[in-house]
Amino acid sequence: MGKSNGSFLLSDGDILCLASRTLLQYSAKYSIEETCFDMLQAVEMRVFEKEYKVTQRKLGSGAYGKVYMAYKKATGQQFACKIIDLRVVREKVITQMEQEESELESTVPREQKALLKRRIQEKLAVYDREAGILSSLSHYKGGKLSDIEAAVIVRQALMALDYLHDRNIVHRDIKPDNILMTSLTEGCRIVLSDFGCAIHVNPGAGRMSTLVGTFDYTAPEVLRLTRKGYTKAIDLWSMGCVAVVLLTGDTPFMDSLQPNSTEVNRQKDVERLEIDMEWNEVGRRARDFIRNLLSFDEECRMDVKQALSHSWFTNSAHRDEFDALYRRSVQDWKPRFRNKPLMVELRDLIDSC
Repeated sequence: MGKSNGSFLLSDGDILCLASRTLLQYSAKYSIEETCFDMLQAVEMRVFEKEYKVTQRKLGSGAYGKVYMAYKKATGQQFACKIIDLRVVREKVITQMEQEESELESTVPREQKALLKRRIQEKLAVYDREAGILSSLSHYKGGKLSDIEAAVIVRQALMALDYLHDRNIVHRDIKPDNILMTSLTEGCRIVLSDFGCAIHVNPGAGRMSTLVGTFDYTAPEVLRLTRKGYTKAIDLWSMGCVAVVLLTGDTPFMDSLQPNSTEVNRQKDVERLEIDMEWNEVGRRARDFIRNLLSFDEECRMDVKQALSHSWFTNSAHRDEFDALYRRSVQDWKPRFRNKPLMVELRDLIDSC
């Protein structure tokens, strides 16, 4: 174990060696279900068995495949190994083909049957294409970003949020999944997406009460479910959570995501977050920025304009660099103007044909 070794997913029985040569053995609270690979899969694994080991630790599963924890033998670096059983895929596609052929036996020419078979091959080829694409990609930053990299992303997301809040629109689902990058280039333009939970609020009252959003990034006042409701300040809490993820690689409320968790659990997580940020060498300004957003009192939380004016973005060391970078990122962007109705009735389309 060591600061430079990153995170590691433990399994029951793993032994941890501390710097002081102290050995600790990890015991899982719940036993992990044993899984076995069949003979063919075991034979296939021989191709890479000198370099990698696929463990019995199942991380997840889907309709056609399962994901297991694997590691590189030389370094111990962990990976997620996706195993797709193409036999199941092929059998399902063949069954579907046979059903279609039996239903259309008397009416479908041979040429169309051949086309149907080619389509089956194309479906199977999708998995080869996925593997080929993934093998050609390498975009890894150790699960977290530097202060300056994170600041570039957070600042642009805040500018988008400022635009929304000025128009009395609350996003209500700010999270990393909804912050998109327009390219892999550092300093590229950031796009805030997914407005399925967004709402237009009354400028006078400005309060909402519906329970929406993603739990990991949801502000405490949303979860309280009181008559008082909540305001657009919930977006700033979520933005603070996003900043934590970018800077540390983890969400700040790992231990309070259990059933019947209370606000006390979250407060303890915030206290532990200080240690995590110090461990990850998060800068002083970034830590202060997060503290001012992860405030349980919405009245004490920074609003979006205060957040944009925070010293993390406005200090003289890189303020000019930020401004120049933003101008470069939007130089090719053009605003969109709607010249057609937002909603179109289906009958209108039929009548126009």
